[in-house]
Amino acid sequence: MIEQGEVIATDGGRARVRLPRNDSCRTCGLCLFAADGRGMILEAENPAGAGTGDRVEVELERRDPLAAASLLFGLPLLAMLVGAGAGWTLSGRLGFSPDGGAVLLGAIFTAGTFVLVRRREITRKKRPGAGVRIRKVLP
Repeated sequence: MIEQGEVIATDGGRARVRLPRNDSCRTCGLCLFAADGRGMILEAENPAGAGTGDRVEVELERRDPLAAASLLFGLPLLAMLVGAGAGWTLSGRLGFSPDGGAVLLGAIFTAGTFVLVRRREITRKKRPGAGVRIRKVLP
């Protein structure tokens, strides 16, 4: 997705860019909202060497809300089913109650996926501007 905005600050190879809001903003999740209500602010890679006050063209990585929902809901459900199956199988062999083993391992596997998803999100947030770069400076 390509947008146009204004560079409001630079820092080495990175720049903060103010962009106007549009309909795609509801599902994106890449930006910070500007405190003055005049759009949004993105931190972007600055290979074009844009300076403060320059009008720029910014390339944004398109995020798929369906993929995010699958990761947040589908993966834990799958983990719960796999954990329950493994718990059922292993508990019977070890002489424990199969129902108890299925519940225990299903819960552990489900909790594990939430921990993994959360760690992935924290790692992504440590890289502000990931998937955002300034393509060119506009005249």
